[in-house]
Amino acid sequence: LSKPHWLDSDPITRAGVTGIAEPDKGLDESVIKVEPITGKTFFADKKLQTSVQIPPYYTFSDVDFPARGKNIPHVYYPIFWVSQSGGADEFLINKWNNSLGLAMKMRQIVPWCMVGLGGALMLLAIWPFVVAYRRRQLEKSGYTPLRLEIDSPRPASAAVGHGDYYHTSLNGGGGDSSRP
Repeated sequence: LSKPHWLDSDPITRAGVTGIAEPDKGLDESVIKVEPITGKTFFADKKLQTSVQIPPYYTFSDVDFPARGKNIPHVYYPIFWVSQSGGADEFLINKWNNSLGLAMKMRQIVPWCMVGLGGALMLLAIWPFVVAYRRRQLEKSGYTPLRLEIDSPRPASAAVGHGDYYHTSLNGGGGDSSRP
């Protein structure tokens, strides 16, 4: 047994027979397409050639053979070759993609999502400590944050009739009489 047209075999094997087409890797190679994670075979194409060995000392007593008595080379003569192929049809491929194929994609995506979520949660957990540390550093340096109240409840001394809220200006002045 060999590959058709003695593909990938020693060139001497081909030299003894004439009239055989040159081997073509695209046409004579056996192919198996397998899904790498599950090992499911989606397509297979097996090609084999059967040859018979004709030794150099073989005699043809019944046939008038012109090479009788001469040095006949050792030859492999092809008898037949077979190609057997099969694969999943479009329906089975779609069924696989919609069930197990989706799970396999999720198996690749979910770990990276978990890494991102873990990183975000870690930053969220560290954030209060960073804020407290920064606040403590500012207090040690004597920095007092400016507290500016633009709209605050009206003090008792404010004039009546200006609404429910008392407006302070940015320059520190009192009530703004132009506001209702």
